[in-house]
Amino acid sequence: SGGYEIVAFCNMNSPIDDIEEELNETGLNQKMEKIAAPLSGIVTLNITTFFGERAYYSMLGVSDKFIEENEFEFSKLLEEYENGEAAWNAIREDRSLVIIDASILGNEYGPSAAFFSTDVGETIELKDKDDITVSKKIIGIIDTTFIQAIFSYEEYVREEFGFTSSTYFLFNIKEGEDVDDMAKEIESNFLKNGMQAIAVRTMVLESIKAMNQFFNLFDAFMGLGLIIGIAGLGIITIRSVHERRQEIGMMRAIGFKRRMVLSSFLIETSFISILGIVIGTLLGIFTGYIMWRDEFKETGFDFLINWQPLIIVFLIAFIFTLLCIIPASGKASKIPPAEALRYKG
Repeated sequence: SGGYEIVAFCNMNSPIDDIEEELNETGLNQKMEKIAAPLSGIVTLNITTFFGERAYYSMLGVSDKFIEENEFEFSKLLEEYENGEAAWNAIREDRSLVIIDASILGNEYGPSAAFFSTDVGETIELKDKDDITVSKKIIGIIDTTFIQAIFSYEEYVREEFGFTSSTYFLFNIKEGEDVDDMAKEIESNFLKNGMQAIAVRTMVLESIKAMNQFFNLFDAFMGLGLIIGIAGLGIITIRSVHERRQEIGMMRAIGFKRRMVLSSFLIETSFISILGIVIGTLLGIFTGYIMWRDEFKETGFDFLINWQPLIIVFLIAFIFTLLCIIPASGKASKIPPAEALRYKG
């Protein structure tokens, strides 16, 4: 979220010319650490969406203060720019350069959320206020989808596209203030503008909560699959004992004791069950990492593995597997050596 804790936007028909002055009148500015109010509007792109329609996208004109204060990380950057700071300074110095958000990139789960695709180094064409086509080169893609916009310097946005006010705002509150309460205060004080304020971290937590509820369904299917898999392994062991009676009899005839036969079956089936559990666990961790990298890394959440439930599921699965195969393995250990002589071709 670029170091900002609250993202707010108001009705395009009732923009705010000077948000800091408005906040000063309400007293909310005393609770703010950082305020960003880029000039904002919608621009037309000479790009066709995946649905065959003309693409429209938000454009933000950022100030010197925003360029100095923002903490957005870049997922992609042209090689000639050493870091993000150099890229922000570049769009301030050259009106033909822009930065765009990561929603134009696709991921493992599908195409881009912007319904059109572009990349760093490519040039996009926009319609200015006089309906004249202007070309902009993308030099960087910031690693966020919370703010979906093309970023340029405020002076160029004002001159080329006629944007003079803001409908998009970013706030960072002072330490000790409650982010959710501040979001509600902002909404209530700018009700006439149709202001909607979102606490970034709260929104992410709610998204995670909704995802967890969805994943609970997968947990139920996992439990069902676990039961079927354990039962299946027990059935395979029983069938294996039946089909290998002669081999087991030969093992007994050459000196294998019951305990050794029992151990061989337990080791064999234990290896199969542990291999399956480990592969399933690694695939689950890998899938979780991919989702974290694409959806939650930018919000500041760390990738942590909750080992406790994994270990519990591992032990439960392994113990129940042993309980299912012990009867069949015990039956195998009781096969007499004479069984080796009962071969029917």
